[in-house]
This record gives sequence, C-alpha cells and structure tokens, in this order.
Amino acid sequence: MSSDRDASGAAVAELATLAQTPVQLHDLDYVERGRGWAQAADGERSRAVQTFRDAADQAADRGLLVIESLLHHDLVRFGEARTERNRLAELASQIGGALIPALADHAEALLTGMGQSLEVSARRLAELGVDLVAGEAALDAADAHRREGYRRRAAECDELARRLIARCEGCRSPVSRPNLGLVVLTGREREVATLAARGLTNREIATQLGLSQRTVANHLQHAFDKLGVGNRRDLNAGLRP
Repeated sequence: MSSDRDASGAAVAELATLAQTPVQLHDLDYVERGRGWAQAADGERSRAVQTFRDAADQAADRGLLVIESLLHHDLVRFGEARTERNRLAELASQIGGALIPALADHAEALLTGMGQSLEVSARRLAELGVDLVAGEAALDAADAHRREGYRRRAAECDELARRLIARCEGCRSPVSRPNLGLVVLTGREREVATLAARGLTNREIATQLGLSQRTVANHLQHAFDKLGVGNRRDLNAGLRP
C-alpha cells in the first residue's frame, strides 16, 4: 500500500520464488491482497480490482469470512462500494467485534457522499486504529463538507486526516491523498495517466484496459487539465503523492 512500484514489484517477485506450503494460511489476506495492491501501485487498477474480487470469492468458498470482508473493503476503497455494500453488511452481521461493521458502515458512508456520515466513519475507524483507511475517510469527509458549505468542519477533517496519515510510517495507499490540496483524478483517469507516464501509447493503454482509443484520449486529456500539465513527460511529477 506504499504506492512504491519498484518495491511492490520486488515483494511480489520474491513471493513467487517461495515454495508453496500444503497449508495455505495467508495466501488470500496477505499474498493476494499484496498482489492486488502491487498491481495498483503499478497503475493497473482494473487488474487490482479483479485480483481482489477473485480472492474474495475464494475466501467465501473457504468460509474465511474476516479475510473475505477485508477483500470486499479493499474493493470499496477502489470505488466499488455499490457492488460490495450488501455482502459487507451481511458479513458484518455474522462476525463478532467492531471492525467489520465499521468497514460496512464506511461503504455506506461513501455511497451517501454526505460529510457527516463520512466523518463519523472516519472517527470510528480511527478509534479502532485503522489509521490509513480512517485518513482516507477523513479526506472524503473534508471534500464533502466543502461541497456542502461547511468550511470549518472541512478544515477539522483535513487536520484529522493529516494526523492519521502521519501515524502510518510513510505508507500511502494508491487511493489516499496524503498531500491535501492534491488534485483528485477519477480512478480511471489516474489509471490511464499512470500507464501513459510509463510510456504506453494510447493504443497500448486501450488494449490493456479494454477501452477505445478515443476514451483513453479523453481520460488522458482530463488528467492533463486537472494536473496542469501538457504532455506525458510531465505526468510523473503531477501523479507523485
């Protein structure tokens, strides 16, 4: 979740060299989740979403409800709250403790888009020590409060996000915005821009993501406009967290 493409790739490559043990204890919650976050760090958001989804299905088949919940919530963090909300709510009703219900409530808060709901979710997650996710929720709450005209509450949520993210020892997920004031791209705009910054052509991006070249060009132009850059060479600086 550091968004460090090289380090993430190296970690996944090292895992591939290890012998598979007969008993798979952490293959879904650590290995597959790690693979998904490494794909996200590499700009392959769509592949990351599919990795999380496949791992969640496997966890459900094995009856690993907590791990399944974490994977569904990863999908929520990648903008899939609408498809994941019902299963997360179902899991929250089956699992004891406060964490999974808090994750399910976070999904609902994202769907409402209301500052109050997102702030409550952020503070609840912070109380549970889920600092990185709580920081993301606090940033979303600040954005919502600003849209709703509550500037003081937005500033309070910005400050809460700063404190929470500062506890994360340099970790910053591909879906968080640790530098407040950073221009927010949509998930697809960031995915296209990241691949373009790596040197892929519009045709190559379109093939990889299953989009038309025209759609790719539109997403890329939106990213240029939001980031204030005029060419692919400058994208890396604009995308840097």
